[in-house]
Amino acid sequence: MRVRRIRPVLDGYLIAVVSMAGAVAITFAILQTRGFRAAIAFAYLLAILASAWWGYGPGLLACALCFFVVPYVFNRNFDIHKIDLNRVTLSLVISVLVSRVSVMTKRSQELLRQANEDLERRVAERTAELARSNAELEQYAYVASHDLQEPLRTINTMAGLFVKRYRGQLGDDAEELLGYIEGGVRRMHDLINDLLTFSRVMGDEFKVTQGVNLENTLEQVIGVCQSELDATGAVVTHDALPTLPVEGLQLSQVFQNLLSNAIKYRNPEQPPRVHVAARQTAHEWTFSVTDNGLGIEPEYHERIFGLFKRLHGAQVPGTGIGLAICKRIIERHKGRIWVESSPGAGSTFLFTLPDSAALSSAGGELKLAKMR
Repeated sequence: MRVRRIRPVLDGYLIAVVSMAGAVAITFAILQTRGFRAAIAFAYLLAILASAWWGYGPGLLACALCFFVVPYVFNRNFDIHKIDLNRVTLSLVISVLVSRVSVMTKRSQELLRQANEDLERRVAERTAELARSNAELEQYAYVASHDLQEPLRTINTMAGLFVKRYRGQLGDDAEELLGYIEGGVRRMHDLINDLLTFSRVMGDEFKVTQGVNLENTLEQVIGVCQSELDATGAVVTHDALPTLPVEGLQLSQVFQNLLSNAIKYRNPEQPPRVHVAARQTAHEWTFSVTDNGLGIEPEYHERIFGLFKRLHGAQVPGTGIGLAICKRIIERHKGRIWVESSPGAGSTFLFTLPDSAALSSAGGELKLAKMR
């Protein structure tokens, strides 16, 4: 440790000697070639400045060599009493000022380095703590969903058996109450599943380095929703969609939630029509999912992306988590999502995703939410 501290000091004094020797060599060259003699003073000034940058000691040494040693190299009869004290004083002042600036600069750099190291350490600690917290939250969500699903299944099974065994014997009021129980159990089951899905999207991160054909992804989602589309007479069309560095399962969930919303919030006077399009902009793609449904009031355009935010209450089935899941997935893909809509004129949900060029500039990978 002591050697490390001493070496920079020795390096400074060595630089003072070498720079002054260089100035002497320049002086000899100029005197031999009858060159521009004003350059001699400039060479010594540079030697003093270079030495002073390494500290007060090297700077003072360079001044001493310049005014009390170097003159003897060129004139053996040099009289020390003929030294110009004004030049000596000016050189000393310049040397001290330069050394002062150097010390303050190095001290500032050291403080900045220490601050950066401290910040990096704190960020690493917070990141590790957040990762542990997310892991615990995800584990808790799995355990809670399992523990909650079990009594729900029991209630649903018992209610179903009770209705089957005593149907027609209890009266209309009792059967209506049992219907409420069954409906409540189904809604609770859907809510738990959606919360579990949301917790998975909030979970750990992983890397995506390969492209996914989103046109194939959408076709697969349409196939999964085909029975629901047939039941409502819905028609889904789409333009050519790109291949992008995304997590395929998560984007399937985005498309499925948006198609499902278009069907649930359809206009009762006409069959649903949904069109999916994409256009490329600077370093990203913008996707749009347009429907001819009920539309959304402007004051609810941001609210609908929050958890448990529903505009039609129990009139339309759902848990109010689907759009929150879409928002989280898109944000994990470094994109954004929003809606353009007005009542009675349908809705257009838009979201952005980075393109392959953005992936390359980011080092060939994106960190996204982990799906288990």
